[in-house]
Amino acid sequence: MSTSPSFQPPPHELVLASAGSGKTYHLSSRILGLLAMGVPPGQVLATTFTRKAAGEILERVLLRLAEGASDPTKAQELGKDAHPILTRPEECRGLLSRLLASLHQMNVGTLDAFFVQMARSFFLELGLPPRWTIAGEPTEDRIRTEAVLVALAEADRAQLVELLRMLNRDAAYRQVHATLLDKMDSLLTIRRQLDPRAADPWSPEFGVTEELSPDTLREKACALATHLLELEVPSTQRGDPIKRWVTARLTASEAMSRLDWDAVFGSGIGAKVLAEEDSFSRKTIPPEFVELFREAIRLARIDLAPKLRREVRALGRLAELLEAAFDRAQRRVGAYRFNDLTYLLGGLDPAGNRDDMGYRLDQRIRHLLLDEFQDTSLEQWQALQPLASELLSGHLDEHTVVIVADPKQSIYGWRGARPELVHKVAETYGLTETPMDKSWRSSQVVLDFVGKVFRGLPTNPAISGIDDVGPGVASAWMKDFRELAAARDLPGHVCVHLGPTSSDDGGGAIRPSFLRWAAQVVKRLHREIPGKSIGVLASRNGVVGYLMDELRDIGVEASGEGKSYLTDTAPANAILSLLRLADHPNDPSALYHVAQTPLGEVVGLRDRKDYGTARALASRIRIQLLAEGYGPTLSRWVHDLAPSCDARQVQRLLQLVELGHRWDEHATLRPTDFAQYVASESVEDPSSAPVQVMTIHRSKGLEFDAVVLPDLYAPLLYNRREPLIRKRDAHTGQVVQVYPGMSKTKLALFPDAADAVQEERSSALRDRLSSLYVALTRAKYALHLILPPEGGTAKHGARLIREALSLEDAEATETNVLMEWGDPLWFDHLTESVERTVEGALERTAKPTDDKRSRTEEDPRAPLLGPSSSGPGRNLARRSPASLGGGNHVDLSLTLRLDAAPGLRRGEVVHAWCEGIEWIEDGIDDDDILRAIAREKAPGMSRDQVGRLIGEFRGWLQAEPIRKVLSREAHSSEPDTLVRVENELPFVRRLTDEIQEGFIDRLVLVQRDGRVVRAEILDFKTDSIEAADAASLTARTEYYRPQIAAYRSVVREQYGLAENDVSGKLVFLGAGVVREVVPGGRPHS
Repeated sequence: MSTSPSFQPPPHELVLASAGSGKTYHLSSRILGLLAMGVPPGQVLATTFTRKAAGEILERVLLRLAEGASDPTKAQELGKDAHPILTRPEECRGLLSRLLASLHQMNVGTLDAFFVQMARSFFLELGLPPRWTIAGEPTEDRIRTEAVLVALAEADRAQLVELLRMLNRDAAYRQVHATLLDKMDSLLTIRRQLDPRAADPWSPEFGVTEELSPDTLREKACALATHLLELEVPSTQRGDPIKRWVTARLTASEAMSRLDWDAVFGSGIGAKVLAEEDSFSRKTIPPEFVELFREAIRLARIDLAPKLRREVRALGRLAELLEAAFDRAQRRVGAYRFNDLTYLLGGLDPAGNRDDMGYRLDQRIRHLLLDEFQDTSLEQWQALQPLASELLSGHLDEHTVVIVADPKQSIYGWRGARPELVHKVAETYGLTETPMDKSWRSSQVVLDFVGKVFRGLPTNPAISGIDDVGPGVASAWMKDFRELAAARDLPGHVCVHLGPTSSDDGGGAIRPSFLRWAAQVVKRLHREIPGKSIGVLASRNGVVGYLMDELRDIGVEASGEGKSYLTDTAPANAILSLLRLADHPNDPSALYHVAQTPLGEVVGLRDRKDYGTARALASRIRIQLLAEGYGPTLSRWVHDLAPSCDARQVQRLLQLVELGHRWDEHATLRPTDFAQYVASESVEDPSSAPVQVMTIHRSKGLEFDAVVLPDLYAPLLYNRREPLIRKRDAHTGQVVQVYPGMSKTKLALFPDAADAVQEERSSALRDRLSSLYVALTRAKYALHLILPPEGGTAKHGARLIREALSLEDAEATETNVLMEWGDPLWFDHLTESVERTVEGALERTAKPTDDKRSRTEEDPRAPLLGPSSSGPGRNLARRSPASLGGGNHVDLSLTLRLDAAPGLRRGEVVHAWCEGIEWIEDGIDDDDILRAIAREKAPGMSRDQVGRLIGEFRGWLQAEPIRKVLSREAHSSEPDTLVRVENELPFVRRLTDEIQEGFIDRLVLVQRDGRVVRAEILDFKTDSIEAADAASLTARTEYYRPQIAAYRSVVREQYGLAENDVSGKLVFLGAGVVREVVPGGRPHS
């Protein structure tokens, strides 16, 4: 391949990519440029923080090459943004071919995945056992529990209880185990972040060198207390002592005599002297009072410092015990968490420093691209730094380092993200800064609103009111803020709503009346923009769960992005109650719950007072769990329970089955243990709906047509008292000193600890400001903010917005709108209006939801669960039969869709249209309904494209073979039979090493005497093949044979049919050809 001699690799650079500015495009351009220069794929490492983001980067690389190979205009864009040689489509095609041949060498993935690869290469040096694995949730819990039990056995018991009371102020002795489990990760993290140069991080001096015996100290304090009562307090104009001064003097004197320093300095005169204020109760504090209280401050510091130091030393010993026990438990089990590997790789002798790293990894990395660098933790950077430093110190023609970051989107400080690394690394290595200040996501109306909110941030009263950290944090945060310009001319709308006032709501996270009102706002918006995506973003998980329930109660289908708990559905809770009943047959609440639900019918427990049956059932269940395992047992219950569940509940039950198989690896003898595991294990929410409710953290990297922010009343900064305080080195970020948690008063006595607390508060406030920025910038077209009615001096996001927009005196309209900008009818400028009579058709194209009617045991809407072929299962991979096409071969024309216009999802639209056909004699939907379905399934298709596809679709259905296979007459010749059709039938089945799931396009079932005796599977294909091209038809049929074989197995297993009783046919719509796929033989036309 030829190269352009004038083109040089990009310099080392820091790309400051604001929200929606196209960083994925930028990263893919860099990768394509390197590949075009002849750099082997294995020498490029591109990392990000989620598998989804990594997949998007790799997908963008492949699709841009594929587009350039078939579209000269796209090739010109590649030549401009990636490498000049790619202006020629033939060069794009050649590079694509070479890349696909070496795709397995591409290093585009998560940091965790790269660290796992390094750990496998250096397992001996890291002290890992030869067959170590990544710990799943049950294994991790088991290791943590074992470590805690060992630490409890080795620690001094009496001292331990006192420590735990300090860690969790209201913990009783019986809560020791739970408290240690809760605090263990925090203690381990501190141990791992300690600066090795720190002399004694667990023994703070507090700046106190003087020592006094307890008796001497008490004697001096009592003398001060006595002397305080002798001092003359200020008088009124009439000469009478001011009562408030008299009371404050007496209170302070009594507190001094009993060494109650919180009472001495928590309020009154002592608090003013400690804060270096010169007046109390509008009177100047006399010098003799100041002198006395300063002496009291000295005594307080002498008294408290040794006690606090002993607490920290004991905590250090406990952390050491826990770390050693945790390390031994991990080694024994052979399972490690991702952050454990990261810590080991970046230890005192980082693996990245080794000369043979390239040999060990079977590739030498010469080009490094780091995405989302603002979310990098200290441990991750310590593991990466040797590699990055080597590349950054090399010549530009040999190495490339591209760091992509946006410090104002760093919202993971609570799990160790250090956004300050962004500019420190850039400064240390002299990186060129490249700002990206155009938004390809949001409308200008939305971007202007974001600018208004943050423009005067440091002086905003909601921020400046946070006296200790507010203005400083806001000023530092604003150094990375730039107002963006929209790259596209998009319609937009921003609306600020005023929520209702309710005395019942209180000031907690869940405000029922307010959130119910917010749900109605979402419902109205959903009606206005059917089919458009709506993101409802909350600060707290509790609000997400409450809103999900509320939206479903008012008829709005909502789903969540990311993980949630299986306990959010009633059938899963019923099964967990059954498992508790298996452990405790006399539990009245568990018995009542099971008997009152459909699960009671399934397991034969109908009477909520029948303890005899409950005890017999419990015994059977325990025996069954021991004999068969949790996965198979749950699978049977779910199969029988599914007919009474809706679609989402079925999906959640299937996830429960999968957790059961995972649990079988390390099952205990107590079913209650599994129930507790399920209640604490978060899993991906499988449902998908236009309305998605999630936390702001979950929304990172996503975008929505409209965004609703319902809980802006969440505080900008929580006043939490942490059990441990970390002081970090300003340059390295490592922990140099640990202090115990203390009251606000004690912190004022020890300025060094107070400074450390201020650092942590600054980090928390920075995260909250970034969260607000992330939430506002998820919107493409519309933003809806719901503010609480209270204003005043509250320090929350709602007040920040009120102050920024000068809304304090604004009056709401009759519809409770405080202010709005842009076009409320923005959606009319995107697509044509849809007749209301057509909207119902969209519901039919969604996956079917159950109407809870009574169904037979063989109803195909129940999940098709094929039996496992090898006993209790594991944590299995998921695969669809469609992915089996071609066996182990990949059809590039199908994968890359080289023959399709960008974004044209013809197959999905056609399948949705076919779903509406029961029998061809009954006709098909009219054009308006077909258009509505197309707009729902493929919003990027133009009206003309949809019109042409409708014409093609109607033409395809005129072909005689197509009409025949969709005809009622094809199945009417058998006497005494009933024929029914199921379209888009979902199924899930377990195999030995994977879970197979998917949809059967069309299943025709022939029943006799209520039993299925024959079945026909139809799979619709939209391949571009001519009817006369027999060779291509045969090749495509063979390619799809494994897929049809999988469908046949599912149907046979579900209905107990023989092989000859299930037929499978491929319907090539475009060619007008139907091919029957005969097991092990040649296809029949």
